[in-house]
Order: sequence, then structure tokens, then C-alpha cells
Amino acid sequence: MAASLLRRHLLEPAPVMGLKLIVAVRQRLTEATNPPSSIQGNLFLNGLNGLDSVWTVAHRLRLTPEGAAQLLASLYRDQLISVIRGAPELQRLLEEY
Repeated sequence: MAASLLRRHLLEPAPVMGLKLIVAVRQRLTEATNPPSSIQGNLFLNGLNGLDSVWTVAHRLRLTPEGAAQLLASLYRDQLISVIRGAPELQRLLEEY
């Protein structure tokens, strides 16, 4: 029933569901960039290896989907990561967070 409502565009999936499709990798730090100040942010950044989805990394670190979405948006805005797959899903997340 939910699938039929999604196909008819009567329901929209939550932006955090896009975490399953986003694959990101951390960029090299330069003199102009600084790593995140929180331990959780650093662990999340180190978990982004370009192979696992953001959802998998968040699950491994026991983060809530909302917390992972906030960290991902923050890291992307600070230009600490680049997206390998899931750019449209990331744009929806950026609009929300």
C-alpha cells in the first residue's frame, strides 16, 4: 500500500531515507580545512571510506538517522567530503538540514 502511494506521489520518503543511497569519501585535509571539533564527527568522517553507504557508517557508530544527516550535511558544507553516489539524495538532505 505504501509503495503504491509513493508511485502516485501521494507520499514522499523522508530525506533521511536517502542515507542508504549516499556513498561518500573524505577529502584530504589541507591547510585551509580543519577536521571536525567533535569526536563523533571525526569518527563519522573516518568511517566514510567510499565503499559503505552513510547509513551503514551511521549504524556502525550507533548514530540516529537524524544525527547522521546533520553530520553529513555539516561535513559536506565544510568541504571535508565528496559524494561518490547519491548526489540527488544529498541535495534533499541539505535542504532539510
